[in-house]
Amino acid sequence: MSGLRRLIVEAHRRSLWQVLLIYVGAAWACFELIDAVTERLGLPAWLPGLAIVLFLLGLPFVVATACVRDEIGPLTEERPSPEAASVEAEREATRRQRRLLTWRNAAASFVVALAVWGVAAFGWLVLGEARSERGDDAGARPAVAALPFVNLSGREEDAYFTDGIHGEILTQLQKIGGLKVISRTSVVGYRDSPKNARQIGSELNAGYLLEGEILRAADQVRVNVQLIDARTDEHLWAEIYDHEMSIESLLDVQGEIARQIALALRTELTPEERARIEARPTDNMEAYQAYLRGQYFMDLPHFTEDDLNRALEEFERAVELDSAFALAHAELALAQAQKVYYWVDASQRQRDLATRTAQRAARVAPESPDVQLALGLYHLWLNRDPERALEEIDRAAENLPDRKRVLVARTAVYEVQGKFEEAMDLCREALELSPRDASIHTSIASYNWLLRRYEQAEAEAEQAMTLAPDQMWPRLYKAFIIWSDRGADDESEAILDALPHENPWVRWARYWQRMSQDRYTDALDVLSESESEWIRLKTWARPHALLAAWAYRAMGQADRASQLFEEARLALLRELETQAEDPRYHSSLGLAYAELGQTERALREGERAVELLPRSTDAFYGIPYLLDQAAISAMVGDEDIALDQIEHLLTIPSWVSRMWLEGDFRFDTLRESPRFQALLDQYPQPASN
Repeated sequence: MSGLRRLIVEAHRRSLWQVLLIYVGAAWACFELIDAVTERLGLPAWLPGLAIVLFLLGLPFVVATACVRDEIGPLTEERPSPEAASVEAEREATRRQRRLLTWRNAAASFVVALAVWGVAAFGWLVLGEARSERGDDAGARPAVAALPFVNLSGREEDAYFTDGIHGEILTQLQKIGGLKVISRTSVVGYRDSPKNARQIGSELNAGYLLEGEILRAADQVRVNVQLIDARTDEHLWAEIYDHEMSIESLLDVQGEIARQIALALRTELTPEERARIEARPTDNMEAYQAYLRGQYFMDLPHFTEDDLNRALEEFERAVELDSAFALAHAELALAQAQKVYYWVDASQRQRDLATRTAQRAARVAPESPDVQLALGLYHLWLNRDPERALEEIDRAAENLPDRKRVLVARTAVYEVQGKFEEAMDLCREALELSPRDASIHTSIASYNWLLRRYEQAEAEAEQAMTLAPDQMWPRLYKAFIIWSDRGADDESEAILDALPHENPWVRWARYWQRMSQDRYTDALDVLSESESEWIRLKTWARPHALLAAWAYRAMGQADRASQLFEEARLALLRELETQAEDPRYHSSLGLAYAELGQTERALREGERAVELLPRSTDAFYGIPYLLDQAAISAMVGDEDIALDQIEHLLTIPSWVSRMWLEGDFRFDTLRESPRFQALLDQYPQPASN
């Protein structure tokens, strides 16, 4: 018998074909099941491959078992004798035992392969849960949250220094690509928090917490820091740094803390990361402190014009002390551009000043991603130039480890462009990096408000209020959303009355709330609470005389109203002598002219405001002037034009809604118009509300 034929006969005799067929078939069926389970459970893609390897490793063991020769000897082709029959029976019994052993070993190999795979999958799931608890992402990056540092001196003037060092250490950590660093805006709410490490780590999705204390006394500074495992409350690393108050020592301490945290978390630094950490923004201690003070004022949650001016003063001092301080130049350019963007000072002199500062920052550090990001926002805020802004932001994104800052910057660009859906997508992405950032939830609330998704908008505002109970803007937005959704009511009034009354936004909102409810005396009381004669916002600039005149007119005191409308007209003309390009004053002047019966001038001023800031240039801040223009048209009796303008506002993303129009007293002359009522019926409140 030939060798091949004998091999085939032996394979058949030992049932090898059946064993292999069943083993391979069962393995394939299990592989299909494993592949489906892997995807459903979010297991790593290499686990199905591991199953194939294990099944293949079991196959030789099964074949070897089947091919083991028995000790009785080879079969013969002779006719068996009676004695041989007994031998043959023994051989048959041996073959049955061998087949049983083969089947048993095949099953054992199969079970072992499945068991090994199951242990691997279970281990991955358990480790994955641990990674989730510890805040590690799919790339196994340890997640670190640096909680607000404690100012041990207790002096208010040292608060900026403590917060500044905290922010700088965060910045250093963000330069390490192997770490996931929770943003500052997510951790500020944990100042003096009674929650334990596990609670904070779980809420921030951070596996590790950095705590710190800073004591500043005369020319000495002590920095006490400790790294804690949030899951076990175990101290992984701690150090106390006592140094002379010098720029070298401060920057060295910040870099050393970043390096030690990376070491404690077994994160290897690349040469580029080491270089970024060791880089010194300035060698001037006074300039550095001025820079920290400027950042402190810019980061205050209730940002005001006074805070902006104080930040400007500090950044100006920083660049005076060190003309090569690129980051200070960049922050100064941003603050100067914000003055223009928010109409604090939109003069050509201010624009030229911001341009020179930005150019200086670009010359000093053209390759700095921080400078590039600042230049992107500078182009947006100074000239509302989204293309140039995105160009710089994209350049910065290539080398800036802090991706959250990039996302927020792009969101600002999309907001100006009116891409509110895209802006919300970026906000949600940013929330993955900064899960407890109230400002991001507030932005999402505002975009949903403009898109008339009031239920979602209110939920986001409430989430922001929960995360930042002391911040004003989430509450203001909730009140605005209520106005658009169901009109001014007791809830919106309670929200507004709980806010600081001296804030211009709150004063305007409380006035509007009362006017919308026909409570004119109460509206006048709101104005009398302030010594100011103006409410200047980034959307409108209204003299108190104009606002009071509306209340007196509604109460039937026409003479007093006319007198105040004239006072408002004169005040607005004076402002326009120096702010001729500011649409806020043109818009308000158009309203005053309309109330005084000067139709042509009223329409011209309203149109001029829209020309200065059309919605095509700024999809958010262009809305107020379209609304004022519609009000002017209604006041002067141009009903068809007014209704066309109202219909336009109802079809684009805006806060204008049926309930908003019903509460806006400036459209009272249109109430009896059939077309006005038809518009309200055509554009009802969203069904979800």
